[in-house]
Amino acid sequence: MRWILAALALGLILFLSMIFSKADGLRLRESAPKLVGASESEVRKKLGDPSKVFEPPYYGLPLSSHSPKPTVLPTGRVLVFSEGAWVAYVYLNGESNVIHVFLAAT
Repeated sequence: MRWILAALALGLILFLSMIFSKADGLRLRESAPKLVGASESEVRKKLGDPSKVFEPPYYGLPLSSHSPKPTVLPTGRVLVFSEGAWVAYVYLNGESNVIHVFLAAT
């Protein structure tokens, strides 16, 4: 019985280390927080094409979990980039400039 529990614990540790390894989503984790104020074309140049694009009105998109909410709610689009276990929501204003970035592990 103990070896089964040990095998399950080892499998869980290996699985979690694979998901949250340092290399996983490294480009996204390094670039996304520095994007506030950048234009949409600069974002696409750094991160590539988004996996999803949301147009207003937004339903169920996170604004923030740990950082303060933006003072101006987005009136433009939201670009969603994913890399490994990481997702970045890039909020654009009406002029297609980044006003907020929400980065989270899935």
